[in-house]
Order: sequence, then C-alpha cells, then structure tokens
Amino acid sequence: MMATMHILLVDDNPLMQRVITLLLESYGHQVQTATSAAEALSLCQRHAFGLVVLDLWLPDGDGPGVLASLRQLPGYASCPAIGISGMSDTHLDPALIAPFDAFLAKPLEIDTLVATVDRVTKPR
Repeated sequence: MMATMHILLVDDNPLMQRVITLLLESYGHQVQTATSAAEALSLCQRHAFGLVVLDLWLPDGDGPGVLASLRQLPGYASCPAIGISGMSDTHLDPALIAPFDAFLAKPLEIDTLVATVDRVTKPR
C-alpha cells in the first residue's frame, strides 16, 4: 500500500479532475487541482507536493513546458510527475512524454493509476 501524499492534479477537464481526485482520495491521498499551467505553478510556489499529475495539453501551455518550469522551483527539481492525455502514447511524439516519470492515457485504468503512483513515488 502506498503512503499518503499531497498530489497536484493539473487537468482542464472538470470531469477528469473529479474522477481522478475521487480515485486518489479513496487511497488516502490529499489532492489539489489546477486547471491551467499558471495556476499549477502558482500552487507549487505555495505548497509542497509529493507528486504532480499533469495533462499534456492545457489552455496556456503543454505538459513538458509546464514540467520544465515547475522543476525550476525550489523543492521540485526531482518531484515525480505523471503525464496524462486523451491520446495514447503510440500517437504522441516521444519527446512530449520523455520528461515525465510515467505516462498514462485517458480514460485511466484504476489499477494502472494506483500502480503507477506507487512506482514513481517509491524512494529511489
């Protein structure tokens, strides 16, 4: 069983936000949500998250760009990050998902999400 964590979920789709939040909270995690790159970066400047789950396509930026900016913030250089998208990884440019510790296609499989969160947040 994974340890409880403070997770930032960045997705501009309200339904996906709700589903992923409920799922992660059912495993005891605290989830904070953002709908844009700007909101995500602002939250990261004020809070310490143990994991970031980040949509590859946001209204004001792409996932890899947001992740690069986030990793410049104090305490976030090695913060685990999971990229998510409605497109499968076979249809995406590998450079888009390379910066992430893991990538998951939506709709997310519950078991896969839980196992991925566990895997990328294990002490290295």
